Amino acid sequence: MKLCKAICTLASGARRGEKGSILILGALAAVILIGSAGLAVDVSRMYAAKAEISRAVDAAALAGVLEFDGTAAGLTDARNKAYSYLTANDPSITSSCPTAASCITADGSTNKMTIKANKSVKLYFLSLFGFSSASVYGHAVAGFQDQTIDAVMVIDSTASMSGSPITNAKTAATNFKNALLGSNPSGNVYVGIAPLRGCYRPTPSTYSDCVYNTVQSGTVYVKDLTSNSSQLDSAINAVTPGGMSATNVCTGLGKGYEVVSSSSGYATGHGSNPKNRRYLVLLSDGDNVYFGQTVYTAGPPTSPNTYSIGGTNYACAPPNTCSGWGNPCHNGTYSSGAASIASDNFDSNTWTGGSGWSGAWTSVATSNTTNANTPQAGSYHARVASSGSITRTLDLTAYTSATMTFYAKYGGSWSSSNHAYLEISTNGGSNWTTLRDFTTSNTSTSYGSQTSINLDSYTGKSVQIRFRANTGSTSKYLYIDTIDIQNASSEGYLNGQDGQNYSSCSETPAPRERQIDVETLNLANAIKSQGVEIFVVSFSACPDNDGNTVYNTACASQPNPVSAAPASGKVGDTTTETTANIRLAKCIASSTPGTNDHFWYSTDASDLPNIFTTIAAQIAHRLVE
Repeated sequence: MKLCKAICTLASGARRGEKGSILILGALAAVILIGSAGLAVDVSRMYAAKAEISRAVDAAALAGVLEFDGTAAGLTDARNKAYSYLTANDPSITSSCPTAASCITADGSTNKMTIKANKSVKLYFLSLFGFSSASVYGHAVAGFQDQTIDAVMVIDSTASMSGSPITNAKTAATNFKNALLGSNPSGNVYVGIAPLRGCYRPTPSTYSDCVYNTVQSGTVYVKDLTSNSSQLDSAINAVTPGGMSATNVCTGLGKGYEVVSSSSGYATGHGSNPKNRRYLVLLSDGDNVYFGQTVYTAGPPTSPNTYSIGGTNYACAPPNTCSGWGNPCHNGTYSSGAASIASDNFDSNTWTGGSGWSGAWTSVATSNTTNANTPQAGSYHARVASSGSITRTLDLTAYTSATMTFYAKYGGSWSSSNHAYLEISTNGGSNWTTLRDFTTSNTSTSYGSQTSINLDSYTGKSVQIRFRANTGSTSKYLYIDTIDIQNASSEGYLNGQDGQNYSSCSETPAPRERQIDVETLNLANAIKSQGVEIFVVSFSACPDNDGNTVYNTACASQPNPVSAAPASGKVGDTTTETTANIRLAKCIASSTPGTNDHFWYSTDASDLPNIFTTIAAQIAHRLVE
């Protein structure tokens, strides 16, 4: 105010003709303007530097905390990753933060990462008054907020997950659990497990194709919400591939919802906390299918199950009609004949002939293919003598029933002490089980009736088949011809393929499978409407030809119960099998509109542990300060 009055007085004097006053006024105004501009520049630089360092520490904290996995190594990785982000975003920070340990703290007990950093800002105008620089500070904490979390993992445990897939899936589930609970669980986070097939057993002792829904011999298979890490370890370890009830994603989603919502008798989570957040993480490795009423007669009478969500029932079996859905479409009871899994009649006169095997025959010692001594059919058969053998690998992981048929006879002067064997190994040849002991009392010198061996107890795994001689002479042979391994016939609504090639990535999904896709989408949308966020991990042998495609109308709810076939571009319409599966998975996921940020796709099982760790971090870790 005094400055204003002075300026006004000088102006008034100038108007009265006081010479030279205008020069004083101009000089004073110039000083004020220049000083204000200089101060503004310095203050603006400080604000800009503060914004830069704040962005740098925030980004670093969020990036680093994603490495938390409940281990000491994870904490080290978290610090190193945060430091790389920090210095990349603002290299000038290194003067005050020369190492990760000097400004970054990763606390596994509280699941929080703290970053404190500062940087110097050069001052220009204020340097005239002795202030050549100033420090600005950045502070960020990433980790758990005070909200609670309930999360359930729905893990595919069908027979096709055998071997590396289920091993990596269990590691992934363990990583997820460790990342959420941390090394010292606070009780703010509960985790559950729900293995997925096509149905769930209501009692422990029956329905062998279905997942146990209750405790069996002290083992819990469907684990309700808990923060007890050791109990979750036991449940993860109990996830075992098997069954013929197939990958019915709908039932897995329904069971996962029961666990995370603490319904149907499962333990109570944090549902009463208004800040509670609920998550369902689904891992599925194959088609979303329905294997038929007859297959499910080994399961509950109403399998796959029907789930009630928000007062509406959602079935996980297609309706008993498929009119208007295209062809071929079977309703009621439909029977399919037995199909060959692998065969060889040795007519190629090599050890690589036949089809359906994993690799060629391995021939040891006295063994060969030959046209001598009259083959059973065709021009050649195989033979072993003395201690010779032939071995071949057979993949039965996708089957629950198998029968091996072949013809055998002996040649040469066998005595009652001479033997040959058909053997099987489930551990790469370390141990062998005899399926047939060939002697003069049960084998003839000419091909007679076909021999049949049941392999049901060896399905769900990869095995080796071996014919081995123990005749003591290179002139005493066992001859073998026309080997065929078949899967048993099935009945009921077909598995969605309706006679098409089950293993083809370009297969067109048949009506039954299209119907169950629609059922699954409607159930998923109902679950999401109850405030449950869904992440989906699709694991498949088929390449991802869908890429970054984002679906809009495809994800809209459709009539429930399923009636008319959907319009083009929606879940359930006719398209290639791979695209249909990916489209459904993307629509199940709770991705941000216009993105697929809740969806992962991998053709390599070894990717699963890292994917689940990332999902856990995405769920739990965010900026706290």
